[in-house]
Amino acid sequence: MLTGRGEVEPGVEPMRPGKWWAALLCLAAAIGITRWIIAGAPPFGG
Repeated sequence: MLTGRGEVEPGVEPMRPGKWWAALLCLAAAIGITRWIIAGAPPFGG
């Protein structure tokens, strides 16, 4: 599939688009964790 569009068999529900707010939340968490590590994250329990 090159276009991202395909035919589904009868009786099969097509996929729904993802939730934009969940993607934004994951991106914010990833940026926060990355910045924490770059800043010299202290080890857990220390």
